[in-house]
Amino acid sequence: MIKRIIFDLDNTLIMWKDEYEKAADEALIEIKYPKTENLYHRINEIESDYEVGKKKFDRNEVIDYINQKLDINLPYNFLNIWLEKLGSRVPDVYSKKDYETLEYLSKKYELVILTNWFLESQIKRLENVGILKFFSYFYGAEKHAKPFKESFIEAAGPYKMNEVAMVGDNFNLDIKGALNTGIEKVIWRDVKNKKEEYKNELDGICVIQELDELKKIF
Repeated sequence: MIKRIIFDLDNTLIMWKDEYEKAADEALIEIKYPKTENLYHRINEIESDYEVGKKKFDRNEVIDYINQKLDINLPYNFLNIWLEKLGSRVPDVYSKKDYETLEYLSKKYELVILTNWFLESQIKRLENVGILKFFSYFYGAEKHAKPFKESFIEAAGPYKMNEVAMVGDNFNLDIKGALNTGIEKVIWRDVKNKKEEYKNELDGICVIQELDELKKIF
């Protein structure tokens, strides 16, 4: 019996927009860093490269990595300001049907967040769209990152793997990571229409495109 549902955040609960990358630009302005064209975009790209294969994320290490790769000299407090700016990057209005879906699920199960980012900004984003209240616990990459087993084991809390479910949009990080940890109930939100790409790996996996489809599953 499922008792806890683990949710990814970006593109699972809150859709990511490319314009949100400009949070880095605002952080650059705040620290009065000399800007070059599209520096914010390059910072976002390099940060994404940093994440690959990391078992956990370290704030100072992120800045060191960006500085090295781009041959720049960002101060360590840049990331704190960037995270603050990212906290406000959410839709102006959250989907009513998604809100109602989470409300419905929260009355039946314990809902938690497992995100491959720093919790500071992610919790703020959940708060800003009005869905923070539906979640009991929050797990970020500061301690354990997906797809490593430790992240899913931590997010499962006191429950066994057959008592938790995973909902995420990234097939490799969320879905394969959960399956490799022993979680049997996995739901892939295929927002980028990649079902054909993974067609040979979908046995036993529930595929949805809209969050409210979860009402039919749980």
